Amino acid sequence: MAFIKFLSRVCVHWGALVTGGFGIGLLSTYQGVGHQVPPWVYWSIAGVAVFWACFFAWLDEHKTAEKALAEKNSIEQDMRQQMASLQIRPVVPTLKEAALKISREILDFYYARSKDAPELPEYYPVYGNDSTSMLRDLAELNQQQIDAITYKTETKEIYEYKFRRELRELVLRIKESGVTGEDVDSLAGFTEETHSEVFMIKVMASDLATIADRIPAS
Repeated sequence: MAFIKFLSRVCVHWGALVTGGFGIGLLSTYQGVGHQVPPWVYWSIAGVAVFWACFFAWLDEHKTAEKALAEKNSIEQDMRQQMASLQIRPVVPTLKEAALKISREILDFYYARSKDAPELPEYYPVYGNDSTSMLRDLAELNQQQIDAITYKTETKEIYEYKFRRELRELVLRIKESGVTGEDVDSLAGFTEETHSEVFMIKVMASDLATIADRIPAS
């Protein structure tokens, strides 16, 4: 289809070249006043006209392609400018929304960990908060106690990695906003200390949700 279109353009240009122009007009005048023109002259003109007809047909396609490319670039430029003017800026959550979000995330984390929690023994042969380095007597630990200590240690380590820094920054913002109370002070203390009991994570997340209810919406 493209070749037929190109061939059609060649024929149009070839017809224009062999039937018009200064050279053809001069040759026709020369022949018209009684001079004989050899056939090879016409064949030469026809052959040269084929070459130039092909060139002009290619030039037509080239100009069409350039015009289409320019239009495409112009449309894309207009679209980029429109997108830039209509660009949606990221929505920054309010303090209230941020508090509720992290409260839900921490509660989800706590309940997810609780599903796989081992049965906790009544007695842990440990001192203080460090369940791994302050064992009274390693030899006296049974498997249930080992599983419980591992669960508590891993849970607290994951919490520290995922939430503690963000929670500390959030509490500072809450206090700067003017929201006060014993639960706020308790939450601030929680972010600065390491607690031995995993259930304190749930308590802290619940307190945060309660505090979030007192934060203005805007």
